[in-house]
Amino acid sequence: YITFRLDNSQSIPLASVYMILSAARNAFLSLYPEPLPEVISGHLGDGKPSGKHHLAVIAHPDVGHHYADGHIMGLSFLFPSGIDDQVRKSAEYAASKLKEITLGKLGVIGVNRIYADMMPNIPGGLRMSTFRRPNAVWATTTPALFGKHPHKSAVGAGKDGGAVFQEACEMVGLPKPVEVNMGPSSAFEGSPLARDFMVPKKFREYLKTHLLIRFAEPVRGPVILGSGRFAGFGVCKPYSGKD
Repeated sequence: YITFRLDNSQSIPLASVYMILSAARNAFLSLYPEPLPEVISGHLGDGKPSGKHHLAVIAHPDVGHHYADGHIMGLSFLFPSGIDDQVRKSAEYAASKLKEITLGKLGVIGVNRIYADMMPNIPGGLRMSTFRRPNAVWATTTPALFGKHPHKSAVGAGKDGGAVFQEACEMVGLPKPVEVNMGPSSAFEGSPLARDFMVPKKFREYLKTHLLIRFAEPVRGPVILGSGRFAGFGVCKPYSGKD
């Protein structure tokens, strides 16, 4: 993964996550040496979407504490495990050139890379370790998107979410959950209601919901679920029940 902090980030609300992350992805891809491999572009040579794991971009929001206001503090580019050395080198090159992101009418926002030796001095919400810590209970910071609607009888206290959530977890290498709760609001203070998030046109008819999901044993993140997982939706953080 490669993480950046946003300059003047308080001007970017989490509900605009798709706008900022799609702009960041485009900026990164424009700097990545040609030709773009499938694992980076997310597309096949003929332009069709890839069916394999590929580059994802997530936001680091200010959520989960009493004064949280939900602004986007930074973002991370996540790469599938096992990428080859050339892809890694090219990604590092693109990251070294990425200094700003163009946001259309909102202008340009600067970005600064966060390196490993800087981690002790940055907020926990900007650390990828926050999203990777093993835990049994996870909650969404951004709503998950689903083309298939789970049966209402399959979600709620003591219910495992049924086939929809079993498939969603299997797709990202996670075990079947033992409990899935859906709702309009996040368990984390500061995250907007699911309905307030802007989504790309292809997902407008999808179910858009926050999740609180529990596994039988602690799982290691990142936990990112649903159809918009490569675009910053369905991003979960470990949940302790204290937020």
